[in-house]
Amino acid sequence: MRKINFSLLPVIIILAVFICTTGFSCDYNDHEYFKDNSTLNTLHEKTFKTQSGKMIELNASMADVNISSWNKNEVYIKVLGNSKAANKLDFYFNEENGNITVNAEKKGVFSNWFSHGIHLRFEIKVPSKFNTESNTSGGDVTIIAVDGKTYIKTSGGDIALQDITGDIYASTSGGDITGKYLKGVMVLKSSGGDIKTSNTTGDLSAKTSGGDITFSANNAKIDASTSGGDIIGSYKGENLGIDVHTSGGSILLKLPENFNASAKLSTSGGYIECDHFLANVEKKSKSKIIADFNNGGPRLKVSTSGGDISILKNL
Repeated sequence: MRKINFSLLPVIIILAVFICTTGFSCDYNDHEYFKDNSTLNTLHEKTFKTQSGKMIELNASMADVNISSWNKNEVYIKVLGNSKAANKLDFYFNEENGNITVNAEKKGVFSNWFSHGIHLRFEIKVPSKFNTESNTSGGDVTIIAVDGKTYIKTSGGDIALQDITGDIYASTSGGDITGKYLKGVMVLKSSGGDIKTSNTTGDLSAKTSGGDITFSANNAKIDASTSGGDIIGSYKGENLGIDVHTSGGSILLKLPENFNASAKLSTSGGYIECDHFLANVEKKSKSKIIADFNNGGPRLKVSTSGGDISILKNL
């Protein structure tokens, strides 16, 4: 058995105390010291006059963001946080020509050492026609019932969208994206989560490196790809082009019976099931179909490296 060098114990003890007090680790002390983390108090309340069609830009580390609309030409901002958020963050609010900017910044050169335990949430009301931009490195973002351009980027949270009209860009490195009743051009990206949309109208681009994709869409160009999951889609309307691909899962698409397309379906590790009428068949096998659906039309490209493909009628 290796002998302990007791001459180093004072150094080890001092180092352990330093690590715990600077917030690097030490779970027990963190729990005791930050036991008020679940209690969020109102840190700021601001109201700004504005007009429809203007914009709010929010930049905040480690914050959850909730944005919804109301029938006032005002932007209302409520900031809630625990005691550590109040002590370790500076908040800046600015209005210019009806456009609002909000920043939450860590204090001090060594702020990253003390950032553990910060709990922060923004609750924001905007006019029904308004543009929003939300940037957060560690929180969830929810936007409901807003008509305008929507930009969201979070490094560590989920994104939830509902009743949004206008172009949407939403990106998360570590969470899921869900969307209901969206209308506009949608670009949705996740590095580690699922993407699920329902009742959307407008072009959809959905890409994830580690999750499933589920969509129901109308009158849209569809581009969906995942490296590690399944794709399930339901589509109604005219074919404007559909391209779906997965490297590690199966694909199920429900398309209208009168769907017109120039189709290429292929799988390297499964079987293809297709109950649509095929014309001008170039190739048909258990793993590849190249043919027209009905009268032919825009491209329908479906491919997987590791699963089955099912193309069924959306009745």
